Amino acid sequence: NGATLVRRLHYWTNGHPFLTQSLCATLIQHSEITTAKDFDHLVRKELLEPSAKETNINLVDVGNRVLNSEAGPGRTGEGVESSFRAEILAVYDRILRNRHIPDDESNRAYALLKLSGLVRTDGASLVPRNRIYRCVFGHRWIQDNLPHQEVRRQRKAYLRGVSLAGGLGTIILGSI
Repeated sequence: NGATLVRRLHYWTNGHPFLTQSLCATLIQHSEITTAKDFDHLVRKELLEPSAKETNINLVDVGNRVLNSEAGPGRTGEGVESSFRAEILAVYDRILRNRHIPDDESNRAYALLKLSGLVRTDGASLVPRNRIYRCVFGHRWIQDNLPHQEVRRQRKAYLRGVSLAGGLGTIILGSI
């Protein structure tokens, strides 16, 4: 079923060279994979598991390029970097939501998204590069990496803890 597997490979990677080569190398090691369903399972296991974002060299590189980018020459400082990250993630979110985003070479956020490999130009619009990136770097990833998200998570955990402690305190006082 070579033709079927090649079509499925292209379905997931859209011809991305590194992803295509690494999936082919993995496919060679798994001769039992003969159907599109088997191939989908391989992709899920190798690239779509949550841990893959930290272990797969390509996924790590793409994520780092987007999240650790600089705002540009003459624009420095944590506030500027945070607002640039927010801008990049907002643009990428609009692209994922199939909003028509015309490519603009002079826009730094657009250029960074293309250089990172997350998006590509299709005609005159920006679109996600492939299904793997669309899944790995989806809406949840965007939300998790917005500036100040860690502070929000800590605040939410603190409030849950206070609420739980208050509830337990009320139960204990009520039983005394």
